[in-house]
Amino acid sequence: MTNELSSTNIIQNSWKSMYDLLNDNLTDPASRTDTRWIFPEHPARKTFPGYPIVTFMVDTDTTQFEFKDGRAITISYMFTVFADKSEYADSVADDIISTINANQSTLEGKNLYLPRVT
Repeated sequence: MTNELSSTNIIQNSWKSMYDLLNDNLTDPASRTDTRWIFPEHPARKTFPGYPIVTFMVDTDTTQFEFKDGRAITISYMFTVFADKSEYADSVADDIISTINANQSTLEGKNLYLPRVT
């Protein structure tokens, strides 16, 4: 059985790769340990760990696929930092950009090429 390429598994795999990169490299400015603080969406009240948190998702409005062996795929992510202190928001946002830029080869190893952070 072959693993067929589809828009669904591309999005899922790329999201997981980006999550792993951020989870492994970002430092929680609130110094929480063993607390998940990066999510695909804002967590429910009962599982909310407190601020700051990062949410990110694939922005399907700007994600493009072209297949039929033109193979031009563009995946856009939307990152949001929720924080109760402005310095947390700034430091986490800066760390996201730095982490993505500093780990180009790691992302390429996961077949995510030429990430641009704007």
